Amino acid sequence: MTPYPSAKSVLSVGNQLLDGPRAILPPPTVDAFGWLEPDLRLSFWEAPGLTKVSVALFTDNTANREADFLQPIIRLAQWDRGYDIRTKPRWPSITVQLGYFHDEKQLLQASIYRLHQAFGFLPFLPFGIARQREVPSFPYSDDGGNLEMFASNGVQSVTFTTPALPDGDALTTQFHEVFAELKNACQPFDMHEWRERYNDDLTNTTFLNHWDWDGSVPDAGL
Repeated sequence: MTPYPSAKSVLSVGNQLLDGPRAILPPPTVDAFGWLEPDLRLSFWEAPGLTKVSVALFTDNTANREADFLQPIIRLAQWDRGYDIRTKPRWPSITVQLGYFHDEKQLLQASIYRLHQAFGFLPFLPFGIARQREVPSFPYSDDGGNLEMFASNGVQSVTFTTPALPDGDALTTQFHEVFAELKNACQPFDMHEWRERYNDDLTNTTFLNHWDWDGSVPDAGL
């Protein structure tokens, strides 16, 4: 594997791996043509340079499938971001586990439903235009970390990032509840021949930092 040219590139790959793939594909021995896509993703970190953890729920979204659906899967990812900043490894020091859950289905259903309800009252502060990097005064929890979440109900989706809010905030409370329950419910299995599908080739270092477009039609390769 070719080393990445900068720590920034490694961090870019790490962020994409932590967020997870657009789809998970099982081996042919499990299913010959199907795939699973994320319905929920929760990420937590205490500070920018520390360990980041993500837990996601993937469900069957195979086109034209009407029966014999794939079992839902929990994806756990943990990334020691601070270590990678210090050591600049060839590949992010991220660990990923895939697992099923069995006995906790009703508990998770109820908890995720309450989290969806909390999305109806997102604690987003109106502010208007920030002309000089101003930010609103925010009543966040000093030791609650940072929360990032994505949820889909099949028709709508929500992506929201926020510092943890003080005790009593419904979204923060439900985030931590579902986060812990998904982690505890995951029963990891052997990931041999399972594949994660991303929109970008994460081994292609050319596009990991940025790509600027001037509005014209590119000539190369067209």
